[in-house]
Amino acid sequence: MPPFVRDIVLPMDRQQGDKLPASVFQKYGMLDGTWENGTSAYAKRGVATSVPKWDGAKCTQCNRCAAACPHAAIRPVLLTEEEKANVPALFETVPAKGLGKDAPAYFYRMQVSPYDCLGCGVCLTVCPVEGALTMTPFDEMKGEQAHFDETAMNESYLKKDVISDRNIKFLEFSKPYFRFSTACAGCAETTYLKMVSQLVGDRMYVGNAAGCSYAYSGVALEAVGSYLENWNDKRQSRAVTGALLAALAQCKQTEDVQYVMENKEYLAKKSVWAIGGDGWAYDIGFGGIDYVLAQNRDINLLVLDTEVYSNTGGQSSKATPTGAVAKFAAGGKQIAKKDLGAIFMNYGYIYIDFVPFTTGSKWRLDIRGSLKQALAAQGFKGATRGDMEWSQWIRSERERLAVVMERHGIEWEDKGTCLCWTTRKSRGQRKKI
Repeated sequence: MPPFVRDIVLPMDRQQGDKLPASVFQKYGMLDGTWENGTSAYAKRGVATSVPKWDGAKCTQCNRCAAACPHAAIRPVLLTEEEKANVPALFETVPAKGLGKDAPAYFYRMQVSPYDCLGCGVCLTVCPVEGALTMTPFDEMKGEQAHFDETAMNESYLKKDVISDRNIKFLEFSKPYFRFSTACAGCAETTYLKMVSQLVGDRMYVGNAAGCSYAYSGVALEAVGSYLENWNDKRQSRAVTGALLAALAQCKQTEDVQYVMENKEYLAKKSVWAIGGDGWAYDIGFGGIDYVLAQNRDINLLVLDTEVYSNTGGQSSKATPTGAVAKFAAGGKQIAKKDLGAIFMNYGYIYIDFVPFTTGSKWRLDIRGSLKQALAAQGFKGATRGDMEWSQWIRSERERLAVVMERHGIEWEDKGTCLCWTTRKSRGQRKKI
């Protein structure tokens, strides 16, 4: 257990924080109010009366339960034959499936953390197979905690050859940097935040709004040339940064090299996010959001739209759709929902996406509309005043048409205000069209 948790976090959890001397806060550099990340992993509240129990014989290994869990309290684990031999016999696994024909022969287990689970049952709701998960009394399941802490939380068991953002199943094998939050049981907001952290969590900076969402924060010559060329490329930044650090580690440790190594966390391109609820985005914080987005900077905005003022009791808001019943709208809201997406689309350089986590009459993951689809647009380069989306579209269509024209021997002829083309005849002559 880290000394910071032992000396400060646990006494505060026991409601003994007022007995801590000022010197202990000074010792850990907390006089300015800073706080270490990841301390919720040591809370282990154990407040659920029943938690899910996994049946490997019935499980389809879709990982939907792990994706839907708001608190990251249920995690899929993959083990090799050798690793399986080193874990306790009670850590039962089944052969992994659906990983691809070239994947190694791994063993699979869905592991729950009884002391972190809040017993909301969302995992059972999204599970496509009846009986794969069953709610079981906490006292019968609390012995599973050691399996979660020692195996599921052990990062050495993460399989980088399997982890991918191509769909939910493969994404859930990655580490969630946002986990064990104190959000309400079944909270859908933290489900999205956990998923974002799995996609870009190791290079993510977050500024969040007040409300249900509380403070989330971040978190040789050839190598140098590759880094300078690709550091701002979101797909290559981490790879070239790793190569640069490996090369610098082999270099003579000059003052400059040491300075770079000490500040290595700033090398890779960061994914900058503004996160908040609909009360912030549609209402009280709208002016600030509009100002930031009007600057055409590389920033991402995630609105956790519950369509009511959630943290104050569920009152009708600008995000509430027409006809919806909420506090202050008992007869159904009479005016339309504010179209935030349409407002920002008018700038011409902002990518807008809507990410439903459930569809149809039964809760299930909508892979086609998943968060990955929106995150794929992180490389989206918006327009400028002189280069709007319309002109970008015309240019892209012209490039596609040029490929077809070249294939058929057709050439562009610039006529100033318009573009005409000519075609080569079989006898080498050209004819204007």
